[in-house]
Amino acid sequence: MLKSRDVRAKVLGVLVLVIVTAAVYGGLGCGKEVDTQSETGWGLGSHLYYGETSLDEKIAGADVIVRGSLVSANAAAEQRSGNAGYSAVVEFTFKTLEYLKGSGAGQITALVDYPGREYESSADALAQARVLLQGRDTTWDGREAVLFLMSEYEALPSTKQAGRYWLGNVYSYASPSEDHYSISSRVNKDWLPEALGTQSGATGSEGEKHFLTDVPSDGGAGGSVGQGIEQPSMALSALKVRIAEIEAEVAMGGGSDEYRECIYLQYEWEREVRHRKEQLGGVYHYIRYDYSISSGLPTGTKTHAGYGHALLLSEYGDTDPGNVGRVKLAGRDKHLFTGQWPEIVVTTRPLTAGVYKFYQGWQQHPKIICDAYPEDELKRIEVFITITPPPGTLHEAFFDPVALTSGVGVTAGLGDVSFSDGRSASITGLWWGDSAIVLSLSP
Repeated sequence: MLKSRDVRAKVLGVLVLVIVTAAVYGGLGCGKEVDTQSETGWGLGSHLYYGETSLDEKIAGADVIVRGSLVSANAAAEQRSGNAGYSAVVEFTFKTLEYLKGSGAGQITALVDYPGREYESSADALAQARVLLQGRDTTWDGREAVLFLMSEYEALPSTKQAGRYWLGNVYSYASPSEDHYSISSRVNKDWLPEALGTQSGATGSEGEKHFLTDVPSDGGAGGSVGQGIEQPSMALSALKVRIAEIEAEVAMGGGSDEYRECIYLQYEWEREVRHRKEQLGGVYHYIRYDYSISSGLPTGTKTHAGYGHALLLSEYGDTDPGNVGRVKLAGRDKHLFTGQWPEIVVTTRPLTAGVYKFYQGWQQHPKIICDAYPEDELKRIEVFITITPPPGTLHEAFFDPVALTSGVGVTAGLGDVSFSDGRSASITGLWWGDSAIVLSLSP
């Protein structure tokens, strides 16, 4: 069972600390909700908007995916977990025609709730649920649909029962309602109705089944029947292939719940980064940091503390709790540096003079197991380390013991060098050979 999709229904006050963390860490993909009314940039009502979920994210985030047909829709009130009041809920009952992911009964119930508000009495919650039921779009009720479902939703205890799942939520009940589950949603299109029409060259009278991925350009109502399949849509066979591919990816990682969660978080984070990049005109806040240390310092020399160092230190202390995250490095010279708790970067060997470059980020603990980290996010912060030799140094070189067939190496830092004949000379090369350091001089 995945946990992460619960965040879609959390209320504003819960994530204040997480948003601060995301700001300090430069966008960790974990801040979800702030008080903003921007409709074109970052805001979606009182929630941050990160674009529409991709098909891969839907698949990875669903515990169960079914092809089914709607039997009924009813208003209900449900006591929330911990007896914390009541929620307004719409219960959709579906006849299951095929399980595309997971397994279950021939009839299931999918719940949609109105989050962010708790009612003191079941009567008040039921009254609100009836408003939600009456205000919903019924255009697609008569069609088969593909549903992406969660097997357990923390706020609604009944989802722990067999055959009851969570489908999504509604943030506003004004007409038209802003929901997070139908194809009219700007976020989670988790109820995909069958596309009407015929497929040229397909076998059978209807051809292969297709399912809408968004509201058709004609608004629906089957206007394109007999003129090709409604668009945008996808073939059921293509959906099955992608589900199998993602399930295979999870299996290759061991198939654990933690690995499955990590795969989902990867797709979610990629969407958020992609949306931010689009809003910023294709440039994702590239930042450069410059640091410097002396050459010849021993392995483990600290080069700098990251931008989240102070927060991690104050929150967790000097000892790594093991469940927060780690420094993530990439790029040309990443092998010469490593991250330590709390977000400190140190050298992996003595370094000679020069400028070293790598990318630095912070990888949250749930994203470590599958190494989830979008490329744009990782390359957002570029670090340059300038190594400066001591005064009077003519030439420096590092001999890596691992790279030598003899298994013997040396770190060579040549300081003051004099030549007895008094002539000037330059060192043009320096290498290890036959148990000796060999210098090439000119002239």
